[in-house]
Amino acid sequence: MFSIFSLAVIISIAQQSAVPPPLASRDVPKLPLNTSTKLVDGRPLTQKSETSSDNEMSLEKADNLKRLASRHLDKREYEKAAPLLKQSLQLYKQLQGEESQAYATTLDQLGCVDIWLGNHEQAEKCLLQAIRVFHKIAGEDSESSLSSVSNLAGLYMKTSNYERAKPYLIQVLDARKRVLGTDHLDCAGSLNNLGLLYMRTGKYELAEPLFREALVIYRNRLGENNQAYGDNLEKLAELFESKGDLIVSELFLTRALTIYTKVLPKTHPALTQGLERYAALLKKMHLDEQAAQVKAVRADLLKK
Repeated sequence: MFSIFSLAVIISIAQQSAVPPPLASRDVPKLPLNTSTKLVDGRPLTQKSETSSDNEMSLEKADNLKRLASRHLDKREYEKAAPLLKQSLQLYKQLQGEESQAYATTLDQLGCVDIWLGNHEQAEKCLLQAIRVFHKIAGEDSESSLSSVSNLAGLYMKTSNYERAKPYLIQVLDARKRVLGTDHLDCAGSLNNLGLLYMRTGKYELAEPLFREALVIYRNRLGENNQAYGDNLEKLAELFESKGDLIVSELFLTRALTIYTKVLPKTHPALTQGLERYAALLKKMHLDEQAAQVKAVRADLLKK
């Protein structure tokens, strides 16, 4: 049965204002963008100062290039971020060598950017090299290593190479449960990643318990009114739609959209794409009039 109450809630809340959440940092040092001067003992210090080495200033330049790249990444401006990351990578290589934390972290970030830009072969090279460095300097179970392994699995997922992705996803999930505990938020993310793989390969009976386990973690740690919880509900909606159970799918999706309208800006991709998915689902359920209503809500939000 169509949840007309849920649609009414979505339309009502979507007409209200939502406060944009702060941009997430990307693990980049918070340094001033102006690298021409800095203060030492309260005095201006120029590049010609005898108390500052060229290496220190080059390292500061690398950090600031990475910070600027992070700002572009927060706005999904990947083409602008890539050359900045490449510049900072070369500086870290010259100053600290190829077995430093800064070099490996930048490699990992550049690999992710290459994934988003569709440069999959280059992305794989960057991520594999980052993993080798992290394993050597931090250990295989370190979060930096596990994060890079997870990103490599994400590359294989994006290219539908599920057999290559699966052992990496299982490795990361097992390690995070062992190191961080089974109720950690990073474990929820790993549960979802493995669940997505099973869903994409049609193993719905394996995907559902993973999604539900992640949902419980998000609810216990963050509560229900946050995007992560809504995203997990949407994954369950997609799962049940794939199984052909459209009524259950619709229930999960309207719950997700109700959360999105409360906690996200009106034009946030999660909300607008969720509404687009909802309209398509209603169309599949032969509820054309309600689908048109949802499309109208989405169009109205995009105008604001």
